[in-house]
Amino acid sequence: MTIILPTHLPSIYLLLATVLACFLAGSTPQHCGRLLSAIVLPVGTIGTFVGFISILSSMEDPSHLVAAVTSTLPTALYAAILKIAVDVYAPAPLPPDESSNSKQTRLAAIVGLGAFLGFSFQTVGALFLIVDFGVFGVLGFSAIIIVGLNKLAGNSTTAAGVLVETLPKVGLLGLVYSVFALPLAMSDPTRVGPFMAFGLLIHVYANLFAVTFKLARPELSSAESPVAHWLHWSAALGCIGAYFGSLLILTG
Repeated sequence: MTIILPTHLPSIYLLLATVLACFLAGSTPQHCGRLLSAIVLPVGTIGTFVGFISILSSMEDPSHLVAAVTSTLPTALYAAILKIAVDVYAPAPLPPDESSNSKQTRLAAIVGLGAFLGFSFQTVGALFLIVDFGVFGVLGFSAIIIVGLNKLAGNSTTAAGVLVETLPKVGLLGLVYSVFALPLAMSDPTRVGPFMAFGLLIHVYANLFAVTFKLARPELSSAESPVAHWLHWSAALGCIGAYFGSLLILTG
């Protein structure tokens, strides 16, 4: 039996740029590997979600829906394969990477953010399609509440640390909310796209923030559970499956 992996060059470029950013940020090969392990699944879902946004912006021909959705999945698939390989290479938890060069970590963050923008431009074609100030507002308000509660509780975790840990969960919550609210919008097909775009973008923005900060400050990624990464990745792809099923119902 022949196993064929789908080829999607923008996804490959995005993940190669992510690997490069991790090597710029980490002080040792093992720390590079652990940092890559911490961010590669979020990068994979970001790429898949941006691809899905491009589908929502070009729904004129429903006959191409299955092929279009299939073309969005390789980023998440490649990311999962890369994470498994990295976890085999550097499986043991490491102490926080305190010796990283600050100039290199800032450069790594710029490389990671540039890779996202380049991937988005190549996939969507117009960056304004992935800009939503309403979603920015929701995440900004959430960030203020999170930091405020952290201070009220007297926790020693820094504002950046608690945001890196918590904002992706807010993004996942927004995504799940949009999936459960989707049946309410099915009676009016013009509302389906905005519901999906909200869920996709809040997840993309929250994870992009976390990935960028982890590249700029690698010590923030040291205490996370690999199981949590896989659960988050699985839940995100499950929501994409729900979106896909809804689109099939609407276009069928």
